[in-house]
Amino acid sequence: MSSHKLLYFFIFLIILMLTNPDREQHEIAYQEDVDLLSDQIRADKDINPLIKLGSLLANDLASVVLKSSTYHNYYVFSMLSVEESKKKRRQEDVISIGILGMVFVVLDHDKTKEELKNF
Repeated sequence: MSSHKLLYFFIFLIILMLTNPDREQHEIAYQEDVDLLSDQIRADKDINPLIKLGSLLANDLASVVLKSSTYHNYYVFSMLSVEESKKKRRQEDVISIGILGMVFVVLDHDKTKEELKNF
């Protein structure tokens, strides 16, 4: 019975490795998420019209972020991150996580919209 569990474990690892998203999949998912957020900002009545106008530049900003991003391949999952300097320290912020052929963008739309409303 124990050898079956080990076999299933290795099969699962192989599946994870074969379905691990590549950099391009991360970039597409991030771009789509930024487009969605930009559309939500333009539709929100409580956000300053100048900020809504600025949201039209979101695609350009996303391109800059993606050019400066780093792809991390851990074979069974992957991440896309950007490096940020804070008070003489370097910190990497994860912007997407990929596993089993899916990419999850770590972008909080509600928090971003609330910050823009208070701007």
